[in-house]
Amino acid sequence: MSIVFYDIIKIISLSLLGIAVFSGVIHYKKLPNELRWFFYFLCFFSIIEIISNILIELRIQNILLYPLYVFGEFLILSLLLFNKIFSKKTKYILITIFSLFFLAENIFLFVQQKNLTNSYSKIIFHLLIISSIAYLLIKTIKEFEKLNYILVNYIVLFFYYSISLFLFVLMNQLENVSLEKASIIWGLNNLLSSILYFSFIISFFKHKKYV
Repeated sequence: MSIVFYDIIKIISLSLLGIAVFSGVIHYKKLPNELRWFFYFLCFFSIIEIISNILIELRIQNILLYPLYVFGEFLILSLLLFNKIFSKKTKYILITIFSLFFLAENIFLFVQQKNLTNSYSKIIFHLLIISSIAYLLIKTIKEFEKLNYILVNYIVLFFYYSISLFLFVLMNQLENVSLEKASIIWGLNNLLSSILYFSFIISFFKHKKYV
């Protein structure tokens, strides 16, 4: 039953991701800069999903995509979020420091022939993203008389990364996870992704309200 749940949610998640990218394409020229960054974020996810599924079909291990996925995710969101918090110089210094840490850690794990998913990079990056979004929400929510769709995106991002981090840590802490338990955990993660993609779809179609 849990495997069926995972498969259904996975299909829904991928479908919403495709719709979100398509809606971003048709509205791209009219999108404000913030939403364009969200569009790049979705395009990156789409590319990773496509390559990952191709590798699975070819029966090739897709584990080497993991560092690229984590790094790309961090880079896109940090360029968006840090720009709102730090000066241009500080932003690039922070991104460079964390990028070098990520690169060094993954080279070490690869040389030691250890599982790349055991790195601390994803946890650290998620905490940075969560903290940055929380700061922005506290700073800007008073400026709005009512919620607009961009602000809703940040709220959904905050909950997505908070719960996703919890699920990731939970998965790594559980030893000898059964297929059913893994399906439930990753099914919940895909459910979160579906909510995130849906919020972007709404924003792309409602962008005229706050341009």
